[in-house]
Order: sequence, then structure tokens, then C-alpha cells
Amino acid sequence: MKIVVGLAMVVGMFGTALAQKIEVRMTGMTDTVYLAKYRGKQLLYADTVVSKAGKAIFDTKRLGDYQPGMMAFLTKDNKGFFQFIYNFEDIIIEATLENAMQNAKVIKSEENKQFYEYLGKIAEYKEKAKPISMEIQKEQDEAKKKELEKKRDDLNEEVRQFQLDFAEKNKEKLVGALIKMSVDIKIPDAPEGAAEDWQYQWYINHYWDHCNLKMPGIQNSEILHAKMEYYFGDKLLLVPDSINKYADLLIDKCDEGTETFRYLVNYITSNYERSKILGMDAVFVHMATNYYCEPNAKAFWMSKEQLAKLCERREKWAPLIPGAKAPYLKLPDSTEKNWVAFYDLDAEYKILYFWDPDCGHCKKATPKLQTLYEKKFKKRNIEVYAIGKAQGEDFDKWKKYIRENNLQFYNVGLTKTVFEKATGNDGAGQFIVHFLEKGVSTEESLKRLNQSMNYTTTYDIFSTPRVFVLDKDNKIVAKSLSIAQLEEFLDRKQGKENEPKIFKIEDEKPEDKMDH
Repeated sequence: MKIVVGLAMVVGMFGTALAQKIEVRMTGMTDTVYLAKYRGKQLLYADTVVSKAGKAIFDTKRLGDYQPGMMAFLTKDNKGFFQFIYNFEDIIIEATLENAMQNAKVIKSEENKQFYEYLGKIAEYKEKAKPISMEIQKEQDEAKKKELEKKRDDLNEEVRQFQLDFAEKNKEKLVGALIKMSVDIKIPDAPEGAAEDWQYQWYINHYWDHCNLKMPGIQNSEILHAKMEYYFGDKLLLVPDSINKYADLLIDKCDEGTETFRYLVNYITSNYERSKILGMDAVFVHMATNYYCEPNAKAFWMSKEQLAKLCERREKWAPLIPGAKAPYLKLPDSTEKNWVAFYDLDAEYKILYFWDPDCGHCKKATPKLQTLYEKKFKKRNIEVYAIGKAQGEDFDKWKKYIRENNLQFYNVGLTKTVFEKATGNDGAGQFIVHFLEKGVSTEESLKRLNQSMNYTTTYDIFSTPRVFVLDKDNKIVAKSLSIAQLEEFLDRKQGKENEPKIFKIEDEKPEDKMDH
């Protein structure tokens, strides 16, 4: 039986208020006791006092900017733990050292009287549910089992209705908003003739119906954190445009400039900034563009220095997200005479492969890429444009590796001679002749030159190997794939998914991946 009992969580809220006190009376309580607050799933220190004669009094002035929200009390040995709601009122709670949450009695605080009345009723429902669940597990007769399951379902519905009624009765209070948020929405039956995914679409569009994101303190609850994890982690399709759409719709449900706004924007941004899933960096770029960087700078909690770093990262990532046109590169081959631009390659798909002849991972991946090129890619009009580290002492190592491994695809690099001339007195400008083309402005030619001479910055290459897959129009369609993933991806894109695989994904090790 699904009954939500826990309520708790994070951050701070607006304004200031007159100081209140939080008093805990607990027989057997001695020494140091703690007040804790929630940030996401974490329970963090908020204040400490020394109890006297079974009484502990906390001054809310010491809570800093943590205002409405769930909090917890616990003793030094982690006994006496119970949760309560802080919402700008004096609080007096009596509890026992053992089973404090179950035995807590609210002496003062209207919000917490309602909270503990709710918890008491939920506890009664749990006791009713236990024997039904046990009977279902034991029952062998299918007919009787169905009767018991109906009895369980009816009780579940009774609990759900109680939660909604209780939340409605307390809709002006934080406790009401938290309780309602804990109740899942009901998905209706699809209309006749509706699309196959009608119920899914209805669910993701109504998922937040029970959440009052304008209620101060609503963000300070593990309930909201759990709902965010489920919605963005499990329910939304891993399609950046879809995630961006529903992220904006959610954020629009709260007021800009509030702590709830801060929590939602920060959660979504940091979640996708850290994501290892292909293409999710596009969500970070969207969030940075629309909530952090000028002219849409709304992240009031960030310092100028923090914003500058984040927006610099956005500038690096934006040209490299799926769907973006890959930045132009033109570099010489190992003869240092022929300059090759991947824009000029006539291919259905193009693979940009950044590597280093001294990189252990590259030494394993590069011959495999040559095998794929020789046995599959070349005849299917897939070109490889491999950019090797070729400056200084690496130049001879690079040429030797190309020769010994018979690399037949395009091999280019910022070669020894080019690098030395580019960093000399004349600078890189002497190579502009290689970038002057009919129909290309001088300004664009200089930009292309700069991108090519600084390709590691242009493509954010801080480790190797690194892979980008482009379509015929040089738009990025995939990146950071392992060799086996690259084979599987291009087989699928060209309708060859049933073709035997030279390298199998299931045979790869974690270190074979080329993510970042």
C-alpha cells in the first residue's frame, strides 16, 4: 500500500521576520542537541544548544537565511529524531527520547498541530493496511485474492481522498501544500481514438498539478526533490528540446526572484551540466542562456565571478551541442603542404577524431577506427578527419604512428612547422592565405584561422581521444562515442543496423568510452 509519510527539505525563503523560538521538551535528554535543515536529500546542521533539565531552546535568529521549510531535531547519539515545519511561529514540542516522531506532542504551533494530526491519521491507515497485505501474500484462492486486492485498493483510495481533503483544509498553510504535493495525480483513461502515447503526454503535462510552487517554503522539502528526480530522471524523454520545454513550463509556475525559483533553476542546470548522457549539454546551454547570462541574467544568488565562469562555459559548449554546425577547421596534413578543411569533404557523415600519439587510450582506439574506416565507413561515404597532436616532439611520433598503423583517413594537425611559425614573431596571420576563399569575408576567414590555430579551445579538447559525428551539412549529430558505439550509431543512421558488428558494445570496458 502506498502511503507517503515523510516530509522534509532545502534552501531558504524571502524576507525577514521577528525572531521566534523553537523549544523541545524531552525527558532523558542531556548534553548537546541539534537542529537540522534539509538541502535536497541532505540533512545539514542548522544550530546546536546544550539542553538543560530536559529542555532545549533554539533562537531562530541563528538560522540565518533558512526560513519556511521542514526541519529536524536530534540528540547527540541520533536518538530523539523528529521532523517539524518551521514557518515563522513559536514552536513547543514534547517528545520521548525513544520513538520521538511517533510520540511527539505539539504544545504550540498551529502548523505542526496540523502536521502531526495528519501523521497520526496516516499511521492509523498503515495499521489497517498491514493485515490486508499479509492476507494477500498468504491467499492461494484467486477469487478471494482479488477480493482482498479490491479491499486494499479501496483503502488506498480512502487514504488518497483523506490526503487531498486535509490538504484542501490547510491550503493556506505550508503543511497543506506539502501534503498535496505528496499525492500523485490520477491518470484518466485515454479518449477513444487517441494517440498511443496520450496518457504519457497527459501525465507529463499534469505532473505538477498538485504542487503549489508559489507557497513560500515549498522548496524546502525532500518531496519536491524526489519529484524533480523522478520527472527529469525517469519520465521525460532524453530529448534536449523536450526537456528544455518542460523545464521552462515548470519554472514559470513559480515567482521569479524567490527561493523556489532559485532551487528549480539551480537543480535543472547543475543536473544537466554534470550529465554524461549524450546531448544533455544542450539543456545546460539552454538554462545558462535563459536564466544566467545577459540579457536574461536572473540568477540573483550567483556572484559576478560565478556568473562569468558559467557563461564562459556556455560560450564553449554552445557551438558543440547536437544540432549545432561544427566550428570550421582547416589544418595541414603530415607533409605540411596540403591544408584540408573538413567542410570541403563530400561525405554523408564525417567523423572528427581528436587524438594524441602518446595517449594510451588513443593507441587502443585509433587502430580500431582505421579498421572501421577500411571495412565499413569508406565504402559507405563516411569520412574520418583525424586531428592529431603534432607540435614539437609529438610531430615525429605522430607521423610514425600514422605510417606504422597505415592510417588511411585524413590526418591533419597543428604541425611542428606551423606551430613554430604561428607562435613566432609573424604570428598565425601568415597562414591567412589558406583560409581566403571566394564568397568568404575577410572577417570570417580570420575567425576560421583563429579557430584552427586554437582547435583545442574551439572544440574544448581537454582529454583525448574525442569524437564528433557530423552530417553532410556539418551539423553535430553525436559526440563522445566509443568505437563500438560509433559503429552501432552509424550502422543505424544508414539503415545497416542488422549488419554484423566488428566491435561490440557489450565487449567494451568503461575506459573505452570517450565521454567527458
